[in-house]
Amino acid sequence: MSWTSASRTRVYYLNSGSEVRFLAPDGTTGAVTRIALGTTEQAGFSVSPDDSKIAVAIFIYTAFPDANYTGMRLYVEDLNDGGHHVDIFSSTTVAEFPVGWTNGHLILAVTNPRCCQVQPLNPYDAFSYHVVDPATGTRLAGLCNNSSVPEGPIEPIGAVCSAGGFAPIYQRWDGTTFDAPAAVPNPTQYLNAISPDGTRVAVGQPRIGIWGPLGHGEELDQSGYVLGWLDENHLVIQQADSPALSVLEIVDSLVAGRLWQLRAISEISAEGAYLGTFPAAVV
Repeated sequence: MSWTSASRTRVYYLNSGSEVRFLAPDGTTGAVTRIALGTTEQAGFSVSPDDSKIAVAIFIYTAFPDANYTGMRLYVEDLNDGGHHVDIFSSTTVAEFPVGWTNGHLILAVTNPRCCQVQPLNPYDAFSYHVVDPATGTRLAGLCNNSSVPEGPIEPIGAVCSAGGFAPIYQRWDGTTFDAPAAVPNPTQYLNAISPDGTRVAVGQPRIGIWGPLGHGEELDQSGYVLGWLDENHLVIQQADSPALSVLEIVDSLVAGRLWQLRAISEISAEGAYLGTFPAAVV
């Protein structure tokens, strides 16, 4: 589950598992609410872009040492005072938790209660997404249903759904599909990640590729796993032989016939360090 959440003005994070605190761009921080938890419960949350609402999922387990999953509940309430509290979903079998908001609606990752897969297809280990009304829990749209599975992180434009041996499916948050920016290669152990605006796709492979407008694809002088985008020009990767993450800048260029060049974020540190949320905030 998500233990951090970004609004338009702040980043929120869990402290000691239940206290929700904020960090603002000017460095100020403080507590906004506390999630009531039992001794065998765990919480994840997402704050709305306007800082008014918080959606909270609570997973329930048996006591240690077994710690077996027994169910979950999901509620939405006012961020600062807990008002307008509404319980919108509960289950003893599946696990759903909030990962973002879009146009006033809540995005839920839907998964099985399990742990610790190596290189999951997406950061939430989700097998689909639901977009719901935060006031009632009514489902408004479903993404990556049936035989497709979410691939890569969610983005403001929507999500990419892996479809086995077929080309990935690209869906907006209203459930409609849109065309891929190019004839993007179908990944194997490496995953594709669409940019926040949907105009580029980064493909992890022995040489990372960027695919974009006019159907053009170009390999970069980097290898490894593509984990997602910070914005339209900054890419997060993990090299195949290292657990560390690298932030790379994609630079538009027509030098030597190349559409894009790549440079490490450290090379532009003189212009100021890049600060952003990862995965990208869906606001």
